[in-house]
Order: sequence, then structure tokens, then C-alpha cells
Amino acid sequence: MTDFDVFWQRFPRRVGKLDAVKAYAKARKVASAEDILTGVDRYIANKPEYADWCHPSTWLNKGRWMDEDDRRSGADRRTETRGDDRRGLEWLDECQRIHGGSCGSHYRHDFTMKLAEMKAKAS
Repeated sequence: MTDFDVFWQRFPRRVGKLDAVKAYAKARKVASAEDILTGVDRYIANKPEYADWCHPSTWLNKGRWMDEDDRRSGADRRTETRGDDRRGLEWLDECQRIHGGSCGSHYRHDFTMKLAEMKAKAS
């Protein structure tokens, strides 16, 4: 069994095998098979429920085996800010609770909440 075969069997979504073979060969020029498999295990353990599984070629081409575990406690997430998001991530907890995390950004979440409020007032 080749290194790629081991990767293919472990990866949670098996689509686009020919593209994945090419992407794996390219990834192996910068990472060991063990590093890639460790990244797959981390990806499987940490993927948010609301997100779809990546195609293996996309995952490899983006160097996702190097992703860090970004799960933090609720308190840590609420105080974090990203870029110009001065609001922190309180919206994410609310979005997860109300919309299943489907909004994707605090701007869309705020818009969705305001729209629901306007509809409620109109009824």
C-alpha cells in the first residue's frame, strides 16, 4: 500500500481521486506522509459540525495539514477579535445557538437578526 493509499483511506471524503493524487505528490515535496496523516486526524477531530468536509485535493493544495486546532473555550472565543471585527466572537455563540452557525460572519448574522426583528414587528 502506498503513502497515498493510506492517506486516501483515512481521509473522510473520497472524491476527485486523480486530482488528489496530483495534490498529494505536490504536498509530499514539502511535508512528510506522517505530517499529512497527523493533519488529517486533527482535521477529523476538529471540523465544526456546520462545515462540509473538504475535497482531498483542496485540503492538500491549501496545506491544511498545517492547520492548528482552533477550538477554544467559550470565554476565550468571546474575547478574541479578528482583523477589524471589534465585536469579538460573541456573535458566533449566538449564531450557533439560533442558526446552527450558518451565518459565517458577524455582519451576516447581524443582518439576519435585524431582518427577523423587522418581520416580527410587521406581523
